[in-house]
Amino acid sequence: MLDRHKVKGKCEDSGEWVVGYLEPLFTQTFFATQEEKDNAEKYCHIKINPFQSKLVLKNTVGQCTGEPDKNGKLIFEHDIIKDWRGVAGVVEYKQGAFGVNFTDGAKQFLCFVNEKCEIIGNIYDNPELLGGDGE
Repeated sequence: MLDRHKVKGKCEDSGEWVVGYLEPLFTQTFFATQEEKDNAEKYCHIKINPFQSKLVLKNTVGQCTGEPDKNGKLIFEHDIIKDWRGVAGVVEYKQGAFGVNFTDGAKQFLCFVNEKCEIIGNIYDNPELLGGDGE
């Protein structure tokens, strides 16, 4: 499944979320701008098609889980989902698997809940969604 290799990251200047494939920053090459060389710790490139890539904030990059939510939308690391009980949780990758840490303290492997949940936001744009039961 090629979707599993996709990543999602946020552009600092536009706030746009970009989905594509991680591309290394070639900071030691002739083609790298001085800004890219100076900010290699802060940014990375996401290739969105064979001819275009976008510079995104490295700390916002999340791996695609390869799993869709109940609406068929791909779930990424750092997404906030709401389960069938109405409880919000954060998708995380730990110890070789994607899981969900719910606000009520429950933890579950994503593959057991993905078809019964929906994406309601992410930890960067919507941290307030984790302040309670997802309402």
